[in-house]
Amino acid sequence: MEKMKFHEVLEIAESLSETEQNDLVEILQKRLAQKRRQEISANIATAHREYELGQTETVTVEELMADLEE
Repeated sequence: MEKMKFHEVLEIAESLSETEQNDLVEILQKRLAQKRRQEISANIATAHREYELGQTETVTVEELMADLEE
C-alpha cells in the first residue's frame, strides 16, 4: 500500500461525517496515548536494567538540574 500524504489524509477526514470525524479523533488520541505509555514502559524497563547492572550513579538534585541545563 502506498503511503498517503498528510494533505490527502486531511481531505479524506474532511469527507467523513461529523460523528465519524469525532470518532477518528478519539481513536487517534487513544492510540497516541497508548504509544506514549509503551515508550514510558520501555524507558522504565531500561532504567531498571541499568540500575541492576550497576550502570547508574547517585546524584544530588542540584547535580541533576545542572545536567539538564547544559
